[in-house]
Amino acid sequence: MQQFIHQLLQLQIAEQGHKNLIFSPLSLELLLSLILPGTQGKIREALLTALEISETEVEDYLAELQSSLESFKTIKDTTLKLANSLWHNSRLKVQDEYKSTIDHRFPFELHPFKPSPEQTQQSVDDWVSKSTNGFIPSLPVGFSENDDLLLLSALYLKGFWQQKFSLYMGEKRPFYQLDGSATEEVVFMLEARNEAWMGQQQIYYFKQAHFHAVRIMLRDQRIGFEVYLPFEQEGLPQFLNELKADDFDQWKDEFQLIPYYYVLLPKFEIENHLDFEKHLKSLGLQSLFESSNDLAPMLGSKFPSQITALRQLAKIKVEEEGLEAAAVSYAKMNVTGTPPQTQRFPMVHFEADHPFLYRIVDTISNKTLFQGIFSQAAIPTRYQAAFDFKRNLDKYRTRLTQDLEAQKKVVVVLVLLEIILENDRIEFKARHLKSLNKIWRALSLPLSDYLIKRSNKKHYRRLTDPDTPWYGNDPKYHFDALFADILDQLRRKSFDDLDLNNVADFFKHSKLKVPEYDHLVALLKNKKGYKKISQGELKFMQPPESFEERYLF
Repeated sequence: MQQFIHQLLQLQIAEQGHKNLIFSPLSLELLLSLILPGTQGKIREALLTALEISETEVEDYLAELQSSLESFKTIKDTTLKLANSLWHNSRLKVQDEYKSTIDHRFPFELHPFKPSPEQTQQSVDDWVSKSTNGFIPSLPVGFSENDDLLLLSALYLKGFWQQKFSLYMGEKRPFYQLDGSATEEVVFMLEARNEAWMGQQQIYYFKQAHFHAVRIMLRDQRIGFEVYLPFEQEGLPQFLNELKADDFDQWKDEFQLIPYYYVLLPKFEIENHLDFEKHLKSLGLQSLFESSNDLAPMLGSKFPSQITALRQLAKIKVEEEGLEAAAVSYAKMNVTGTPPQTQRFPMVHFEADHPFLYRIVDTISNKTLFQGIFSQAAIPTRYQAAFDFKRNLDKYRTRLTQDLEAQKKVVVVLVLLEIILENDRIEFKARHLKSLNKIWRALSLPLSDYLIKRSNKKHYRRLTDPDTPWYGNDPKYHFDALFADILDQLRRKSFDDLDLNNVADFFKHSKLKVPEYDHLVALLKNKKGYKKISQGELKFMQPPESFEERYLF
């Protein structure tokens, strides 16, 4: 079904642009193959079109697919799991012949729906989590009382490189996006070999006029991670426009094992939830979603039935130890009324610092397990606050010795915030002060994992979470606005436009004294780095009429 997968890729790009993408052709193929034996009429014709086989080829196709899946069980050193399940309303009886056919060909489980949609959703989530080793913890199926059947196909892969990549330790590397802009401080990983005695990670290389590609083998020596990198930084759209359905088949034998290489890749993590209905309809397969009796070989119902959703949730993580990927393809239904020859190569330089296409392939069966695009060095949402904080702290350090004004601003906002938190009318004072102490400590230390592991992961996330219930309820304190202003300074790219008006209002209303400014600056000059200025070192004065006169530099 190469042509079908190629068309889906092009349609998805047309819909979302060249954003990060991950999906599993194999998981989708398995789902369609599970549906096929339970169909007749137009739905069967549509499935045969998608799978690119004729009616006379069905048995041979299913046998070949079964053989490929059975061979996965022999793979060593890589975890590759397949699981399929059918969940159904207890009012429906799944046909014995259909169950027998599927049981004979594929791993398969049959489960009745639970008493409520919520309970069924929980059971499905548990099955998905177990089938993907927790990598996909839940599946947003969105059950309703009208759903009669859910068919699931899960694929999970976790493998390790033959030799662990190293984190790139040179100067910070940008990742160049399609608009020409560069993202800052992207984490890259490096694998290099320039001497015969060095441990070898098997890497295959392939080059054409406008792009080159590598295939990095996992320990099992069967599964490979392929990266297709255009030579031009903005060349991915042209590469994808010119890509034909059979190109990967044509290229697979052109990869050659290279002994010497320098391969630089970004670490990344991508997750997508794709709805295939619109794309399938545009490919002329709208009969899949029309009400008919074409699912009778599966459901045996005398009432018309239809597929109401056909989707996939996929996720991938690539890092220095290896890669992990999973996909769950699912269809909802309801019933109406219910290795090559080697040669001497020069050193190959492959620096993936701009958008590329990637694939995870089984080099024996030629199945594409996962495929996608990496175009934006996006940090996973749960890491973004920590990443921003780490990046900005590093900026503060680089300006520390040259820009006293920047240093003063950072320290002033921390000192003012600490004074406010010392006010015993602020709820959860101890927690806030502990978080601030963590920030002070992080500022005073060299750049290290401590920033991520200790300061940010818990305390900075707590400070920046707008849903945290510890903002004061009394509007006269304006504590939420105050917090927002000061935290905005810690995330700001420049130090020229900090607005402390909310801070001024708070100090005036609360009748709190502020540090004497000249004395604070003198303390700052005598400190090394960002050593914490304690409250006992400060001299205090009444807040000025206008903070702009003293505290906005």
